[in-house]
Amino acid sequence: MVSAPPAAAYGRVFLPTYDAVGTIDLSLQALDLYTGQPLWRTFLVSGQQETNLFGNILREMASQPPIYADGRVYFSTNLGAVACLDAETGQAIWTRRYTRSRVRTYQNGMESVRDETFANTLIAQDETRLLVAPADGETVFLLNKEDGRMLAHWPHRSNQFGELRTLAGVTDQGAWFHGTHMSFLPFPDERAPHQMSEPLFTRNGIPASRHGAALARGEILAPSLGAVEILDPRNLRPSARLKGIGTRGIEMGPLQVAPGLAFVLRPGGITAFSSPDAILKSLARSNWDSKTVERLLPYLESVDLSDPATASKVAERAHKLAENAPNAELSERLTMVAARGSLVAGQGNDALTLLISVLESRSDPRKVRAAELALDVIERTDPTHKAMNSVLAILEADSNRHVLRFDGSLEPKGLALARARVLQAGKRDFGSEAHLDALLSLLTQEGLETARQGDLNLVEWARLQVQSVLRDPQLANRIERRAQIAFDTEPPNDSLMQRFAGTDTAWKWLRNRARTIGNDRASALLLASWLRRYSWPQAQNNDFELIPTDLLVGSDPISKLPAGLEPLAQLELGTARLLDFDIFDGRLIVLAQSNVNSYLVELSADDQYQGKPFRLAETRASLPDLRGRSFVHTQGAALMLGDRWLNLPLRDGQREEHTLSGRVQNALRLGQLVALLCARGDGGIELEVRDLETATRLLSLPLPLRDDRFHTMAWKNDRLMVLQDGMAKALEVPIFTNGEIEEIPLINGPSTHQLERMIPLEDGLVLPYSRHGQKLLWLLRQGKQEALLQRPQHDLRTFRAPTGFGWLQSPLAPDPGRDEGPVLYWSGKSERSGRQLPFGDAETRFPQLESYSREREDFATDYLLTARAHGQSGTEISAWHLPASGDPISSWTLPLADIPFERLVGRLPAPIASDAGWLIPLKLLNSRTTAPRLILLLVTNEGKLRSRLELEAPGNSSLRIQPALGNGYAALRHESRLYLLGGE
Repeated sequence: MVSAPPAAAYGRVFLPTYDAVGTIDLSLQALDLYTGQPLWRTFLVSGQQETNLFGNILREMASQPPIYADGRVYFSTNLGAVACLDAETGQAIWTRRYTRSRVRTYQNGMESVRDETFANTLIAQDETRLLVAPADGETVFLLNKEDGRMLAHWPHRSNQFGELRTLAGVTDQGAWFHGTHMSFLPFPDERAPHQMSEPLFTRNGIPASRHGAALARGEILAPSLGAVEILDPRNLRPSARLKGIGTRGIEMGPLQVAPGLAFVLRPGGITAFSSPDAILKSLARSNWDSKTVERLLPYLESVDLSDPATASKVAERAHKLAENAPNAELSERLTMVAARGSLVAGQGNDALTLLISVLESRSDPRKVRAAELALDVIERTDPTHKAMNSVLAILEADSNRHVLRFDGSLEPKGLALARARVLQAGKRDFGSEAHLDALLSLLTQEGLETARQGDLNLVEWARLQVQSVLRDPQLANRIERRAQIAFDTEPPNDSLMQRFAGTDTAWKWLRNRARTIGNDRASALLLASWLRRYSWPQAQNNDFELIPTDLLVGSDPISKLPAGLEPLAQLELGTARLLDFDIFDGRLIVLAQSNVNSYLVELSADDQYQGKPFRLAETRASLPDLRGRSFVHTQGAALMLGDRWLNLPLRDGQREEHTLSGRVQNALRLGQLVALLCARGDGGIELEVRDLETATRLLSLPLPLRDDRFHTMAWKNDRLMVLQDGMAKALEVPIFTNGEIEEIPLINGPSTHQLERMIPLEDGLVLPYSRHGQKLLWLLRQGKQEALLQRPQHDLRTFRAPTGFGWLQSPLAPDPGRDEGPVLYWSGKSERSGRQLPFGDAETRFPQLESYSREREDFATDYLLTARAHGQSGTEISAWHLPASGDPISSWTLPLADIPFERLVGRLPAPIASDAGWLIPLKLLNSRTTAPRLILLLVTNEGKLRSRLELEAPGNSSLRIQPALGNGYAALRHESRLYLLGGE
């Protein structure tokens, strides 16, 4: 086994090796550097390290790396000896033994350990002496290289020197050590004084955490407890400290230095510190020595110049050095450094002057970089600058497909050049043929929506220029002519629409196409997207509906009730997480997730099964809960994972991926559309609306929201309401028209829980809030505000129905003797004020409002169900019609004598309603004689019991019970099992 890194010299490789069988037998062998052929092997020493009960050493043997000088190899074994060998023959010339540090033996069963004194550093040498600090020795000693004679030694720990730990460096006069202090120990017969710093570490510190110091030009970097002190080598007094390390020693690490740079290797990574001023000073003192300059310049070229004051100083000094450089190569490299510094310092004109001088460079990479930086300056200062054409020509001829901007971002070259030409032509003659050609060329480029121009993204900036041109009748004719030719010769596509948005030609084409769209939903989605984005100014703020909303959103067909509840097919989920399920034409489609895989399954009425797995991640890392971000449809499923939209096909085809504008935070299904709130990565939120089956994007719109807050969305007619916690306004976004986002002031900045219970109205909203310890509901309708006081110690559940809205107040601790029980508030959409209806019986249950979720409930129909005791031991289900005006009206009552009301679970599973009837699950708790049961009722709109299904229940919880209705079929999720139900 190898005990230390090898040394390569003299055409040989000197490698320390050892065997550990009882004792450690350490040898040094030489190999041919070019062939690896063994040349000699010399046994040096036998010794022991700490072993366990089985005789195995506790840690690997580690010697100090050997060094070579003048035909000899010097090797410190860390096993009680230092040896000098002839490099040619391997013969030992001399050996120096030393006293090893003591072994601590414990009486409590702990393994014995040796005191570690020094870090395992290299042997230091000069022409006649060796300085050795063995890791297992109690002293550091100075030896004569010729015969190994001891010249001086210093103890590892003393009151005079502190505790020596790391040999940091050696001079002709003495050695630098870093430990509890920074110390300079003079060699014998030298006149240099002994020096010692203030304490850096305590003696109680763990030696492994005391990382060694590093010597730099004119200073010493010495780690201390929680910082890196910069010491003056003349007196070892601190002159500065490296900032940004942290405040705890465990965040420190070994130090490395390079010209103008310092690196701290921490457990979590590397922290780098730069001093461009130090590099410039070294360059100035180099007298243009070629080796020194070649070594220092790369550091200067790569240094961070983010601080304007430092950048200005660097620019000034680099420029002076460039003027005195001995050749054009060095002058240009220093000029580029000066230009970068001037740009950071805000001295754009000075930077441009420097960069123009490099545009004629013989180095193509340097010339291109100068052109890239010059483009940044010219675009911001004077796009008509005489150097612009040269800059564009250089970049055009470059083979790179991207332009490196000054901020470090990469921009597609075509996009960068097209924008520059628009700026140039627009500044010379706005609306000219050259300007229009450049503008239309820019609008064909990819990446416009993510690139920026000032405070706008590039596509918005370009469109504003087109709009300015279209306002001038004479200039507008120039664009209209181009539009007519393009629409006659090119097939309609997004690029064509983007170029000629706002022209009469584009508007007429869109309007005529909308009139003939028929029932082609795929074409309607694309056309709706174009209408919303590109129909300026003809459709600006107009509430037109060229394409029927029902065609885009889709209309829910009336669900036909199944004739019975006979199980037709079933699926066992096991431990998989159910994401979504629904019924389509007698097929139960299920999407589930297990670890990093998703499973798309289809069950048919004839019990035919078809399943398909999809891998969602390449690693075994856990994925977030995808419920609420996954939706099944007739052809498969759509799943939102991070910033990706995944289309999972049920049968034919491969999985498709679409990149979203950011990480999905919220998703809301709007019929056949899905609205997404995406965190862009810059702290902002982007609203996207896409087709559920194809992922076709209908809308992408930035919203004035923050990505670190909670958001909620609600659908109202053709507008989407978006709210953010803590923000005292709501946003209403038109989806199918080109109107502006409307901001609705709120009574306060609502909390997360308040937002969950918000009720959107056609002409306002309802929002719960608290004030001075009181619970209130704030109503905004038709611009008028109203606050309703709520009962203390009552739970509040809000809901919305097609005919109005309401909420239920239930006592948190019902007292039948004193409390009148739950109170229903109902306000129909055709009346200005609502009414409160006490139900009298504190035991009345409301299945639609008892879910584990605290969010607002949206009823599919205008009926409210209640459950109460019937007779001595039965249950009674009642339906109440919620009218557009007036009091709720009792519609029907269904007595169930064999279902004990007192055994119903604390939270009833939610029923499913359709225009044709109800699917009502009831969960019964266990009793002394019976196990828990699930009873599923199929009830018509007239309150007639059509069918009934009873299943055994594994427990008393109703959390995982979900019914669903399809066209002539029903589905039930019961714990880990899914059923498809129907009957003749």
